[in-house]
Amino acid sequence: MLRIIPALFMILCFSMPVQAELKVDITQGRVEPMPVAVTSFYSTDPIGNQMTTVIRQNLKDSGLFSPLDANA
Repeated sequence: MLRIIPALFMILCFSMPVQAELKVDITQGRVEPMPVAVTSFYSTDPIGNQMTTVIRQNLKDSGLFSPLDANA
């Protein structure tokens, strides 16, 4: 316990506050949708293909992504 008190005192005496500034400048945007590859989910029932179709369609409908062809 006696060793901890001097260590804490040293930490408190020599620690300095740190400040950081985050600056985000958004002046340009991406006009074109970003191409994205969606892999097929394999399963024994058709739910894997349904999940792939739903995910692909949701990404396309967001307007931010352009799903690539499944054969690519």
